[in-house]
Amino acid sequence: MPIRAAADKLKRELEDFGFPPKFPIDTNEENE
Repeated sequence: MPIRAAADKLKRELEDFGFPPKFPIDTNEENE
């Protein structure tokens, strides 16, 4: 059931990053 797997992944990411998400800052974007 891929929908359930996607929902579980989103739930896990919300627990990891919070809402709104706080992603690690990637400084490589400034150098492009």
